[in-house]
Amino acid sequence: MKLRLEAFVVFVVLACSGWSQDQRKPMLLLVEQAKDHPAYHLDSADVSDDPLRGLRLAVEMKGKSWPLTIAVDSRLSINTLWNAGALAGKAGFVNIRYFAFHYEEQRGLEVSFAKHFVPIQPGSY
Repeated sequence: MKLRLEAFVVFVVLACSGWSQDQRKPMLLLVEQAKDHPAYHLDSADVSDDPLRGLRLAVEMKGKSWPLTIAVDSRLSINTLWNAGALAGKAGFVNIRYFAFHYEEQRGLEVSFAKHFVPIQPGSY
């Protein structure tokens, strides 16, 4: 199982290698299923006790425009992905990409969130 995770991490890093013009290696916030709560790992450092503090320290070291990739285990709810992005935004990151990964199938996909939602009025379609 650990080998699959490492293969996925390599996939995400390679997929993001062309992300920025100056080819900075993106930081990886990996959110996995733990026994009773999500476990947060920032570039392999466990920041589960206080993920916001870990992300703030990363912003202080690298800068707010440094690329950050958030990868969340698909066994967790979509709210976990949203919350991880909110933590990163609150810490100051502005250059964020989101991925959901599936351990068993060794697949991942990029997720994007819309900035604005325009509700469809009944009868307008």
